[in-house]
Amino acid sequence: MPTALETALDELVAGFLAATRARHGRDPLQAHDPDWPSPCVQTAPDAAGRVSWCPVRRTTPADFSGLAEALETAIHPDFTTYFGRYWSDPLPAGGLYGRLELLQLWNPADEERLLANQIGHVLQQRRGRQPLTLFFACNDDPDQLYSLDNASGAVLREELPRRTRRVVADSLARFLAGLRPEAGA
Repeated sequence: MPTALETALDELVAGFLAATRARHGRDPLQAHDPDWPSPCVQTAPDAAGRVSWCPVRRTTPADFSGLAEALETAIHPDFTTYFGRYWSDPLPAGGLYGRLELLQLWNPADEERLLANQIGHVLQQRRGRQPLTLFFACNDDPDQLYSLDNASGAVLREELPRRTRRVVADSLARFLAGLRPEAGA
């Protein structure tokens, strides 16, 4: 039986696809990059060089043991569930927290890039003696991130230059439940 987080994520993915299909009459499109393959790609490039894509459930869950080892701490299971459930391009959403983009992993190389960026994020936090958070979403403001508090599992809105944080949901499942999926391109 799926967890509350898995169900919330599955509903957002289904809603994203439904909104995209209702708006455009097709799955989302993006420019084809032969050097950035993904299990999400559904079609060969069209005449404009675009491919149809769709989020795909991962057959093997993500392994963030390397991140845990690098940070010398256990990683909150919601982070692993969130990034380990699908291969996907970022998912647009709106709702209680305004318009934002839920980061996702396109392919294994993107997973490695995410891990490197998370380590950089945590090193900045440690310099500022802040508790460990792991980001998973952003909005149009490059100085704001939505992060998971690694100790409690609460979702925070972080304002990076000011190093301010505000709890916006007590769990990632509740945060996702407060979102409305938006159509892709």
